[in-house]
Amino acid sequence: MKLLQSILLLLFLSMTLYADCVDEDLDGHCSVQTGGDDCNDADESIYPDAIDISGDIFDQDCSGFLSCFVDADNDGFGTGMGE
Repeated sequence: MKLLQSILLLLFLSMTLYADCVDEDLDGHCSVQTGGDDCNDADESIYPDAIDISGDIFDQDCSGFLSCFVDADNDGFGTGMGE
């Protein structure tokens, strides 16, 4: 019985913690306004750990920085300005 009570308590606490989480763009990340980590909850292609497209004006991965180089050979170093 104590195991069932513990499970129910954990379930209640987890529902309480995430009750205010809002994910308007349905990308699996809650908006920063509701305690999540999605810096743009109106665009499903922008969320933490998304691939940042080089040379555009958007911060797809919510890092706070824009990617301005192309790493064509995937060695971690830029090979030129993004197109």
